[in-house]
Amino acid sequence: MRHDTQLADTSDLSYLEASKVSSPGGVLSELDVLSAEGQQLGRIEGVVIDAGARRVLYLSVRSSGWLRGERYLVPADQLGQIEGENKVLRLRVDLRNEAVQGLDAATLRRFSDEDVLSAMFPTRAA
Repeated sequence: MRHDTQLADTSDLSYLEASKVSSPGGVLSELDVLSAEGQQLGRIEGVVIDAGARRVLYLSVRSSGWLRGERYLVPADQLGQIEGENKVLRLRVDLRNEAVQGLDAATLRRFSDEDVLSAMFPTRAA
């Protein structure tokens, strides 16, 4: 199923480079992204975050091989497992079919100190 939904409000979203994000398998930028079958798909470039909700929504993956240079936003809830000893993230879905359309990570504002505070101290409705 392709995620063709246009995202109306991206003002709460921010982008953080993968080189600044640690995971159980190491720094995200150092992980290769593999298909469920083990085919190399690319590398993680960054994450799209909704700081107020304390959630990583998407991984920005730059493809390699015949898809070279294309970028895909993969929903964080569609990820598979990180194999730390092999430095890979194995997806459980087809990258091309599950990638989000209508959101370009390059247009999002960079993750900031204000986002850190928002994640640490979320506002509560009265």
